[in-house]
Amino acid sequence: MSKILDFLSKLDVSYENGVSEREQIRPHMESMRSQFEELADRPDIIDTISEGFPPLLQIEKKEITYQGKTYYYDQQRKIHNRYYRFMPKYIAMCFTTQHVQSIVKMIPFFDGPIRVCSGRHDHEGECMGTDALVIDLSGMNSVQVFNLEKEQDNNYAIIDPGIRFIDLITQLNQNGVGIPHGTCHSVRVAGFSFGGGWGPWTRAKGMGCESLAGVTIVLGDGTVKELWDEKLLPKKANGEPVASMTDDDRKLLWALRGGGGMSYGIVTSLVYKTFQLPPYTTKFTVSWKNGKALEILEKWEEIISGDNPDLLGTNLKIMAKSGDDQSTGQGCYFYGYYQSSDVDQNAIRKVIGQWFHSDLTPDDVTFQDGLSADPGENGLNSNSFWGGLSAWDRVIDWKDNSNSPLQYSGLKSYEFIPPEVDDPAPRKITSKLVKAGHEGGGLGKAGREILIQSLQSDLLEQKGFDAGLACYITLGAISGSFYTEYNSEINKKKRGEYDGSAFPYKSSPYTIQYQVWWNQNGVNKQADQFVNKALDWLEWCRDLDFPQTYGAFISFKDASIPTAVYFQESYAKLKDIKKNYANDPLNRLSTRKTII
Repeated sequence: MSKILDFLSKLDVSYENGVSEREQIRPHMESMRSQFEELADRPDIIDTISEGFPPLLQIEKKEITYQGKTYYYDQQRKIHNRYYRFMPKYIAMCFTTQHVQSIVKMIPFFDGPIRVCSGRHDHEGECMGTDALVIDLSGMNSVQVFNLEKEQDNNYAIIDPGIRFIDLITQLNQNGVGIPHGTCHSVRVAGFSFGGGWGPWTRAKGMGCESLAGVTIVLGDGTVKELWDEKLLPKKANGEPVASMTDDDRKLLWALRGGGGMSYGIVTSLVYKTFQLPPYTTKFTVSWKNGKALEILEKWEEIISGDNPDLLGTNLKIMAKSGDDQSTGQGCYFYGYYQSSDVDQNAIRKVIGQWFHSDLTPDDVTFQDGLSADPGENGLNSNSFWGGLSAWDRVIDWKDNSNSPLQYSGLKSYEFIPPEVDDPAPRKITSKLVKAGHEGGGLGKAGREILIQSLQSDLLEQKGFDAGLACYITLGAISGSFYTEYNSEINKKKRGEYDGSAFPYKSSPYTIQYQVWWNQNGVNKQADQFVNKALDWLEWCRDLDFPQTYGAFISFKDASIPTAVYFQESYAKLKDIKKNYANDPLNRLSTRKTII
């Protein structure tokens, strides 16, 4: 124990006067590295101070137990995108801010790459790495909800970075409050927030990062800072007013709102401003097996740019076709998240009927109500069937067995929009965003034609689709009441330069996400022979001359896209903030797509 405490005290000295002091001890770094290796290989030493230093998983040390729960190296190293396989040197299982602080102080004396993970949903696998030191936050997974009753505008939740949306939303639901969460059940809140955070509430509440009111962050030298934005949360639950942020801290929090993760430090808790849930929410799916994709796209653009305040969020999926497919239509799926004052699906069906009539009549309209969480000892009540849902970004065969809403039992609870089951699978993804200003609030006629034409290619074969390969686009609506008000001239005048978020696409109508998925759960390996051609198709779509689009969405990461493209006009500011406030002069807190 004394050896590791002595080791950490030397690291404190190394940072005391910045880089110059570190240079003075550089000749001793090799011996320091040797000590690190020795400590990592001595579970008896590590375990005796487990509250101050995180337990480490290794290839040679395949499991550790912390507070009664066992964690396995082979499980923790796997990421959601099964296209990648990594073998990290160490996985530091962090359960407290102090754990993170201790391991961060060791970073300068570790030769390999540094990675940070919580949910492992990074599409390019940058949350994990071979021979890396991985700082794993998935064990930090609690939430505290603070309701101030009559002062509902001040309600908030303090959320750990590793909590899954399925657990977070259930607990928020029990308190009758929500946040602008994501769609997939196993995504964690941290990476979601720092990438921007698209989800089923985006039209009404904005991207998730807009509600991020504070953080606890460990900077590159191990310094811990607590940032609270008094403009979003004037006071805490104990009645104490939140102190005004310094200009430097405001810049740092601004960067964390959509400016990418890891770059500025490691966040160990997030403070989210919450909202009161509406009386009733439902998810609907409008589907066409052989739809007129061009006309459906135009109508969807009209819907998201129109006056539809009860449509909380929506995305549109359009399936790709093989090059020799001469059919006139394509599979189209319009997913919507809707609020109303009571359980009246017929009223919502009527609205949908007004949107799509005559020659655009859908083949099917189905509903899946917000599920209620039973606050009792057994968690979700037995009527809550999560397994019946599929991820919004996958192909779904919806079957509507009943038009009646689900029946609930137990104590009073609140209905909400549940996340969807998202099993790991290999995939490749790329993205664009639509420029503002075209007629109809979308791509315009020429842009729509280019988009639909891109979905038919000789690189795609029907045999591949039959074997389980899935190629399609998903369009995620951004435009809606939140950003209409946010972008108004009156609000622009009220905002300071670093109020709001670093998310650069507030004026974009929607995201475009090209996707290739295959062999979910290892099913039907026959699809493998078609994958390379499908990836060529996706790369062709990425590089398509498409003047109605720009940028890319960092949550849909594609390593081939230059970093600056993701962050647009925010990029220069984000680089300055990284340089001046992250306390990371050697840029160890970085991957290929973090801020440089």
